[in-house]
Parts: sequence; C-alpha cells; structure tokens
Amino acid sequence: MDGFVVGLGAEWALLVSLADRNVADGWTALRLEDIASVTRYPVEDCFEIKVMKARGQWPPLPPASMSLGWPTELLTTAQRAAPLVALHREYHLTDACWIGRIDKITDDTVRLHEVSTQGAWLPGRRLFDLDDVTRIDFGGGYAEGLSLVAGEPTDDAG
Repeated sequence: MDGFVVGLGAEWALLVSLADRNVADGWTALRLEDIASVTRYPVEDCFEIKVMKARGQWPPLPPASMSLGWPTELLTTAQRAAPLVALHREYHLTDACWIGRIDKITDDTVRLHEVSTQGAWLPGRRLFDLDDVTRIDFGGGYAEGLSLVAGEPTDDAG
C-alpha cells in the first residue's frame, strides 16, 4: 500500500491512498493488528509530496468527523464520507473486495448492498462478520465511477 497516514485509532489506521499517478485516491483503513511492517520515507521533499503539493493535495487530511474507534463507528463514518465502501477479507480472499452501500450494521456484522463491476446494483444483500473485515476503502476513483453509473440503490428485498 502506498499512502500517507492521516489518522490513528486504537484498532485502525487511516491512510490517504496514492494512485499510480501520485494522486490522492480516497482513503484506506487498515486494522493495526494486520500491519506487519511500515516503511517511513522521512524525506519531506520526495517526489510524491512534491506532486501532491503541486496538485493542492498536501497535506492530506482525513474526512471530517472520521472515527477510527470500533469497526461499527469506522464503517458508519466511512459511509457518510463516500457513497460506496469496499470491504476486504484478506485472510479469506487476498485479491477480492466487495463494493457497495452499507445496509445495516450490528455489533458483530455488516450487511452490504453490492454493486457489480459494471455499476449495477445486485439483488439481495451480503453479510460479513466484522472480525473478518481487514481493510476498508472509500472515496477512491474506482468506487466513485461505480457510484456514478449505478445511481441510487434499488429497493429490492434483501
């Protein structure tokens, strides 16, 4: 992951993600217990920072009122910050995520109304155990594109 840490909670770290074009591309929340190593680039005039300064994206900031407490708080504030969220379960499937709008959150689960890779709302809802969610992405260009194509969710039974 390439990015800049913009928030740190008891259980989660929040990064501004960097896209290949050295542009801020949404936020990524990572569980602290899953972070194996961090490489810090202490050079304040590194290329990435210079590009972000030139684009008016420096210093990167978290979304307003972002909570990095319990997963329920994190998901609620992430959903307020962006129309879609991406949930990752990297211990189960390393190269997959589920993107959609949060339908319901309990203390143990989150229910997601998914969007397909073509920007269509899928029928039904998918239920995730919060203990299995290792990463949450929101506000990035891909999810924004899906949201623009999908529009508002349908009111199917779920």
